[in-house]
Amino acid sequence: MRFHLLRAGAILAVCVTPVGVLAQADGPQAESTELAEGAAAAEGEVDETFVFKTEEEEELEALSDEIMSEMALFTELFAVEPLTEEQEARLPQAEIMAGKMIPEGTFGPVLRDSMQPLFDVMQEAAVGEPRTRLAEVSGVEIDDLYDLEDDVAEETLAVFDPTYADRTRKTADLGMEMVEQMFVIMEPAFRDALARALTTRFDETEMGDLLEFFATPLGEKFAREAFFVQYDPQMIAAMEQVGPALVEVLPDMMAKAEEIEAELEDARSFSQLSEAERERVASALGKSVTELDALEPQEDTDMLDSEVDESVT
Repeated sequence: MRFHLLRAGAILAVCVTPVGVLAQADGPQAESTELAEGAAAAEGEVDETFVFKTEEEEELEALSDEIMSEMALFTELFAVEPLTEEQEARLPQAEIMAGKMIPEGTFGPVLRDSMQPLFDVMQEAAVGEPRTRLAEVSGVEIDDLYDLEDDVAEETLAVFDPTYADRTRKTADLGMEMVEQMFVIMEPAFRDALARALTTRFDETEMGDLLEFFATPLGEKFAREAFFVQYDPQMIAAMEQVGPALVEVLPDMMAKAEEIEAELEDARSFSQLSEAERERVASALGKSVTELDALEPQEDTDMLDSEVDESVT
């Protein structure tokens, strides 16, 4: 269960983390860490003490390394540009602004409140659909369980796994607690990233004017709420428009995709290559021409027959 929690937490962190914050991993702090490690290695200070680990600890470490590797790839794709000298000069002012926008100790609780409805939905979906778990514990194909009445499925699952609903809810609560703790730890990085972003969008005079506004009661409230508005349930609920938007643009995209297919040549099969090309490919792949002839994928004749029947009708 801990492995699922770790991966779920990492995924959720990525989903609600602005790109700039993730990219800070490649920023000055990461560079200073790498330099320190390099210096320690050069001076022979690397600790080579062998530590015995249980199999479970090794699996957890491997999963952690995998997640960190995935995060590193994400930050490479969305790497931030270093600040200019002018922007660096504005950074102290921007840090004051960021402190107003993300007051200490607010980040974790605010995001917890924003994400709680999502966790509640996921939790109730898992508890309210017992057939998936019933298929796992009984070995019966899930397709064969759809005809069961809900109460029958729940009662049967209770025979195998009487604490399923309680365990699922408690695990979801634990997941929410984990995410909140993660964001408490990440809060300083968010604040630092916000400050660096502000230096790229406001000049010194604008920052001064904004800080004067933040000093007023309304300005203080605006500063405190502005960053978190993007996580408000109203904003998250707007994601339901993804479906209608997709339906609206899909026909045009499909038509354009067909135009591309008509314009560009399809891939050729091995049998359609020239003799010289067949020899060249066989040599590159370390196979004989005969072997590649035998390995050539065959077209689905049932599908072809169906297409022929449809065109005839």
